[in-house]
Amino acid sequence: MKVFTKTKLMTAAVFLCSFGINAQLKVTASGSFYTKANTIVYSNENTSNDGVFSFEKDSEFIVDKDFENNANSVLSLPPVDAPAFFMSRSTLRVGSGSSRSNVAQTLSFRTAGTAYPSTSVANVANADQILFVKVNKTGGAVTVDRGMLHLTSTNVADDGQSTLQMITATTLNANNRVTMLNTAVDNVALVAESHNSAVVNDIIVEKLIPAKRGTRFLNATTSGSTINAAWQEGVHNTAFTPWPASNNNPRPGFGTHITGNGGTGTDPQPSGNSSLFAFDNVTRAWSPVHNTTGTVLNTTTPYRIVIRGDRSVNINLNASSATQTILRTKGSLYFGDRIHAENNAAVNGKLVFFTNPYQSIVDINALTSTNTTLSTAGFQGYDPTRNTNGAWVTVNNLGSGNGAASVAGSAMNKFLQPGQSFFVGASTANPTLTFAENKRIVSNNLTTIFDEGTSKTLKYNLYKQQDLPNLSTAIAGGVVDFGSYSNNTDEYDSVGSNNIDETIYSVTNDNQNCLWQRRELPNDNEILPLNISRYRQQNYALRLEIVEFLGKDAFLKDNFLNVETPIEVGTNLMYNFTVDSSIAGSVATNRFDIIFKNSLSTNQNNVNNITLYPNPISSNVFYISTNNIAGQKVTVKIVNMLGQLINSIDQEVPTDGILEIKSAYLAEGVYNIILENENKQIFNSKLIKNN
Repeated sequence: MKVFTKTKLMTAAVFLCSFGINAQLKVTASGSFYTKANTIVYSNENTSNDGVFSFEKDSEFIVDKDFENNANSVLSLPPVDAPAFFMSRSTLRVGSGSSRSNVAQTLSFRTAGTAYPSTSVANVANADQILFVKVNKTGGAVTVDRGMLHLTSTNVADDGQSTLQMITATTLNANNRVTMLNTAVDNVALVAESHNSAVVNDIIVEKLIPAKRGTRFLNATTSGSTINAAWQEGVHNTAFTPWPASNNNPRPGFGTHITGNGGTGTDPQPSGNSSLFAFDNVTRAWSPVHNTTGTVLNTTTPYRIVIRGDRSVNINLNASSATQTILRTKGSLYFGDRIHAENNAAVNGKLVFFTNPYQSIVDINALTSTNTTLSTAGFQGYDPTRNTNGAWVTVNNLGSGNGAASVAGSAMNKFLQPGQSFFVGASTANPTLTFAENKRIVSNNLTTIFDEGTSKTLKYNLYKQQDLPNLSTAIAGGVVDFGSYSNNTDEYDSVGSNNIDETIYSVTNDNQNCLWQRRELPNDNEILPLNISRYRQQNYALRLEIVEFLGKDAFLKDNFLNVETPIEVGTNLMYNFTVDSSIAGSVATNRFDIIFKNSLSTNQNNVNNITLYPNPISSNVFYISTNNIAGQKVTVKIVNMLGQLINSIDQEVPTDGILEIKSAYLAEGVYNIILENENKQIFNSKLIKNN
């Protein structure tokens, strides 16, 4: 039952359930106003608080007039003795949506909360906090005229993600006094589906960047501030020595350096290398941004940026440790549908760079499933958690579950994050991509469990040996789906972009490098090349998995060692190898192929009764029993688990079919024994050596 009162709430603590007020609600300095959980309180007159104003979890306060808080904001829950303001787990609804909601309203927060560009992290405990703000007015604007409001959650698991929602076509003038916080990777203040004609001006939006030096592909989710004012916190250096005297860092924990000698607003550093780039979809070129004070951020321009951390990082030293930082933008949020149009025929068949213009999560499948101008091969995003500098990941099978990532261990899925820029292939000239207001998502319950996609699949992932046996540490990878497709590049294939570090692709018949390739089921003796480049280490491992039999047996061919290793269906082949930059064949991009052969034409471990014995061995002698190849010349190769060739022995198979293999000293360990006959038929088995 709704209760109405005309009295001012004084000293005594008042605990309320659903409650209505048609007079001024004023909590005096010695007064207290409490609600229980799931309580709705409505006031159609001015509200002010000088004492304790506390709303429990999932409660809602609806106001049709001005709202003013003069008391401290703290994070603990009541009861408390000090004056306090508690709405960090509840909702403030400005406007009831009725005829009483057609007047201008002001929101005044306590004066201790200072406006942008103050350090919001330092002021989180001191500024007012509200979990949800919903504006539901039939007329008039809402203006924040004092203090500082933070939209944040103190309990991510219970409260979900912070939310701003503009229910009606009205204006919120935030005046740089409302911040959408990003306090953790899984705690991001989001904008819910709103009215297409809503307006939010001069709001501050944060983007947390974890402590890892690397490349990010970002865009702003507000429009109006310059790159310098936003991502550099309004400062730049004029010299790089002496350090730290030459470094401007007004708000530790915020902003980053944007380097490039000779630019306007950029931070100089010894190499002079630029760290911020824009991409031209037509010319396919990256161009450095040299003027950060004159370039204004908007929601549709994506950037590539190298982030070392906040502005405390010594950019004169490559070995400087990375720090966590928060990039802030201020300006106007975008509401309504946003059409990205690339009006040029030259982009047909090319990757086109797009942005997520919303401060919201968006299911890209909901945007592309009926789009005939874009490729059906998913999208490419940059995962900064892969390898040293991140890696490109294709997310495909968008209509199934959360989609499937091309690189093992990547948490990327079909849900675009706020401020995430990405590539999609254009299947026609003049492609378009429309973000729709009703496609916003504000749930944080997104999983990282990926579907397998088609069952006739080959997955390949590249690892540093030092990271194993942790299979979630792949540094690059890709997928090949087999079915009724073309072996040449088309709209079903995701053409790859080079990583800064190690890069691996499968190659189409028309010589295109793909992160996700779809092709016909293989023929006998068909070769599927792999392309690996940009080696930064010496010791690697290739992990290959075939989910379902493809009609042909598959082998990994190491062209440098001239070794073929079978890829068993349903299991993972882990092939260790080393590279040496001084040996061209070792680091050749075409070192590895996948070769498909008819089952009946291959001599595998169980074909023709070829066996290796004894196993394990304690000496340097072992035997291979063959059948039907007596008199043939064969080569026996001994390869260690690093992929290094230890010995290669040429022999003629005697009349009894038994080969005696004597090798030089073999250290204790596991070896691959490969038998090759005149027809290149192969036997491959593991040999264990015990000392």
